[in-house]
Amino acid sequence: MTVGEALGVLDAGEGRLEEVDRYEAGVAGAELNYAVDLARLGVAVRYFGAVGDDPFGRRVVRTLRAEGLDASDVSVDQSRPTGLLFKGRSLPGGEREVVYRRRHSAASAYVPPAALAQAARAARGVHATGISLMLGEGMAEAVRTLFEEGAGAPWRSFDLNVRLRLAPAEAWRAALEAMLAPGRVLFASASDLAAIGLGPEELVGRCRRRGVAAVVRSADHGALVATADGRERRVPPVPEAVPVDPVGAGDAFAAAVTAWRLADAPWEEAVRAGQWAGAMVVRLRGDFAGAPYRHELEALLAGAGPSR
Repeated sequence: MTVGEALGVLDAGEGRLEEVDRYEAGVAGAELNYAVDLARLGVAVRYFGAVGDDPFGRRVVRTLRAEGLDASDVSVDQSRPTGLLFKGRSLPGGEREVVYRRRHSAASAYVPPAALAQAARAARGVHATGISLMLGEGMAEAVRTLFEEGAGAPWRSFDLNVRLRLAPAEAWRAALEAMLAPGRVLFASASDLAAIGLGPEELVGRCRRRGVAAVVRSADHGALVATADGRERRVPPVPEAVPVDPVGAGDAFAAAVTAWRLADAPWEEAVRAGQWAGAMVVRLRGDFAGAPYRHELEALLAGAGPSR
């Protein structure tokens, strides 16, 4: 199970946001992306969050249900809107032009229901990202509850997912420190760490001292997996085409690693699955449009290639 912000998306493709006349509508959100990606890989997922009583809120719920998720715990706020994300042209460095409209959104005023704690206690795995810790006290409380009540779950992962537009680097470093608890898995990208003044080796040292497994991904150098037993594994990157839309790749990576580790796959195999899942996502517009189904990802790992 997971809890987080759901957003409506208006995607201008490669147009400038101030010039385009048409947008492609969709939905997104870090935990929502992860939940959809995980469901496509055959894992039952329960999603908690809040949307407005508006067309984008209804689209969020409809999308989650269509992807096979349990969306019965998505609350509908009658007085606040669903947050919005506008996506425009590609920028130097591979990022895309983005504008958020999430102030006073339903997610920013989220009130965790009692069902969240109950579900966390029964869950096989729990996951959240740093974004949710920065969206308001209600969502931050929901994340804390998720991990406190889900302490007995076999899988407990946290994706740092730094967004400096939400909070300064010091707040992200504090959030990182607060989430380092024994038995957890921490996902981060090299760019996440650089944004808050940390290097991969420094992070690995912190995680090891706290009994946390660290998975650090890098577009150029592949992935570093450092487990609490002191072992380090380096997994080289997979071949990637020029990305059409890089947003959502990290969520797909984390979801595939989760799915494979839940099936007791070795770390190297799980990370390779994550890398291929991320590579597939970036080839299509949309945060999870290109996310693979399990048979597609298994075919890629076997060297046969996906088929649809």
